[in-house]
Amino acid sequence: MSRLAIELLGAPRIRQPDGGMESGCFDRPHLLLYYLAAHAGIPCRRERLAELFWAEKGPEPARLSLRQCLYKVRHLCQPAAEALVVDRTTVTLMVGPQCRVDAAELLDAVAESAVHDQEPAVLEAWRGPFLEGYPEGRTLPAYDEWMHQRRRALADRALYLLEQAVTARRAAGDDAGALRLVRRYPAVLAGRRPRWLAELEAAAPLSVPGAETREPGAMERRPVTVVHLDPFAGDRDPAPDALVAEMERLSGILAEHGGHVVAFPGGGLVAWFGYPRASENAPSRALRAALVAISGGPSWLRAGVASGLTLTTSQPAHPEAGGEVARAAFDQAYRAAGGQVRAANAVVQGLEGRFVFEADQAGCRVLGETDRSHRLAAAARSPSTPLVGREAELGRMEAAWEAARGGRGGSLALRGASGMGKTRLLVAFRERVATEGGLMVRELVCDPADQHHPLAPVLDYLRRLLPIYQGRIEAMLANWGVSAGPEVVPEVIENLQGLVDGDERPLTSPEQRTAILDLLAAIVAAMADRQPTVWLLDDLQWMDPSTCELLERLVRVARGRPLFLLMATRADGYLPGEVDEVVELGALPEEAARTLLRAVDGPRDPATEERLLQLAGGNPLYLEEVARQGKARGAGVPRRLQDLLAASVDELGEDRPLARLAAVAGYAFPRSLILAAEPEAGTGLERLVAAGLFLREGEEGLRFRHALLQEAILDSLPRSEYRALAARLEALGEEYPEEYPRGELVD
Repeated sequence: MSRLAIELLGAPRIRQPDGGMESGCFDRPHLLLYYLAAHAGIPCRRERLAELFWAEKGPEPARLSLRQCLYKVRHLCQPAAEALVVDRTTVTLMVGPQCRVDAAELLDAVAESAVHDQEPAVLEAWRGPFLEGYPEGRTLPAYDEWMHQRRRALADRALYLLEQAVTARRAAGDDAGALRLVRRYPAVLAGRRPRWLAELEAAAPLSVPGAETREPGAMERRPVTVVHLDPFAGDRDPAPDALVAEMERLSGILAEHGGHVVAFPGGGLVAWFGYPRASENAPSRALRAALVAISGGPSWLRAGVASGLTLTTSQPAHPEAGGEVARAAFDQAYRAAGGQVRAANAVVQGLEGRFVFEADQAGCRVLGETDRSHRLAAAARSPSTPLVGREAELGRMEAAWEAARGGRGGSLALRGASGMGKTRLLVAFRERVATEGGLMVRELVCDPADQHHPLAPVLDYLRRLLPIYQGRIEAMLANWGVSAGPEVVPEVIENLQGLVDGDERPLTSPEQRTAILDLLAAIVAAMADRQPTVWLLDDLQWMDPSTCELLERLVRVARGRPLFLLMATRADGYLPGEVDEVVELGALPEEAARTLLRAVDGPRDPATEERLLQLAGGNPLYLEEVARQGKARGAGVPRRLQDLLAASVDELGEDRPLARLAAVAGYAFPRSLILAAEPEAGTGLERLVAAGLFLREGEEGLRFRHALLQEAILDSLPRSEYRALAARLEALGEEYPEEYPRGELVD
């Protein structure tokens, strides 16, 4: 018996029983039919449908539009109109003798694990992605989001069926047949290269037509942090439409915080942070995303977070080859109660001052995020070692403050690479001036999340300050005597109040934005006119553009009044153009580094001590971490530094393959060795020297700036790639100098 066929896998098609076909239609009646077909056999609430297609209308007009549209949908279903079941509350498209839907058949095959003859016939229906050709950017944003989520889910299910069929053939000893099966369904792969395909191609005979080898760099080891969100706690079974809406909300939160989001096959969502590009802030972004998701979700929603070094793939649908970190995140979510976020111990290392944790034997509960006012205080509590080798820099800071306090004002910036001790110097300075009377010390700490939020650190400070003024800007201005001047007008005060209360609209107007910045500068000036004031500003590399513009004003405002701006930024971070003095923080001198090393973990044998000094390259943070880990040669990068160094390696871009070859060559190597293995590498080597990865030694020698960078690159190499690179160097024979030790792969 012929049936109406609704085909959604590829460009949508409606095949009539008489042989007629309609293809590629995307008007509203067709989109409604596609939605119902994608939920074949599942009742869809009329309220959800009205909201999905006519959200801009009121409830009653939306319901009227839905009734009119359903009349057209029933016409599209002729002569199988009986398959469309409509009642007062729901609409259902039934599949069976009158109607079939290819997407529903695919899901049924997955649910039944229907791979009987090693040839899943349902894959014949896969012509391309779900609703291929769908025109985005219409007036249906909710439909757009649903479509993308369903497209990802169906693509994953199709790939799963293909994998099962390949596994069945390989179990029967037919690797070549399994590879031919893969070539038969290229649309299912859609450019993805899962781990099982790489293994199959390596095992299959090379004579098989179309056989390929894995492209270099398709898999690599990298540190990731994974969040697992589970909306199915206990025995709850959310209604389908409510679940779709919740999954859309959660996906948006995870993506907004930088997560790579994939639907979990058993339900829920998984997001990888630090993939596909490394991020030094992956753990904190992941924890913040989990907390935001939980805070706005149902009471039974739970989250688990885990971190680790893992083998990743180049396929977005399957980021992690082995799934070890994802399983650890799932385990933490499983242990969590509804409304809780749990994290593995590896996640929280180094974040004790940014989040509040409650530890137990299996990890810890994440109770919340600290406010910025506590972060410098946490940095002051965390060091267990003395400040070493920075006496000259601290002296320059104190001299600048003395001049500023006397009425001259001024600004000083600490600039250096991550880990060079900028925050530690701010804390040390604050501790010294805290004993002085008659001054105020204020702090602004920037955060990676600030960069797209205007005046984020300033508004955070005002929100903490205003409760003592009943939350009102006018009361604060009156207290500080800011009552005159062109910037103090009711409209500007009202706009600033709106910003503090969460309304960003005042910054959309250039005139209003300028007026608000002028008012903020006047407030800081009034505070300093009342009492000598120090402002400590940390992590300027993450400062948003509006706060940067405010800081430019403050540098000028500080001159001629007892106001001192002490700021810290990365070597390539933002600094105000007119800052009075810049103190560059370089590597610690060897004796200072040796003193710090011994202060962390006592004396060591000379060989180990030299190796630790080489690893850290004079960076105080690196030195403390490798000393606490008790590093011997080849022991790997300390967990707290993995994300930071991986992000540095990712910034090398097109020169990463050359950096990998150099890392295998050794900590120090002759330029001629790399050129012998890669004759066209001369320009790339110069770029890596300019980027600070290598330092020159003599006329021909190069070495890594510090050995931890070399080990971070070695950590990223799969064993197969390490062996291939080592073989290229071994093939040079006598050209490989024995005095240069080879880079060692870490287990």
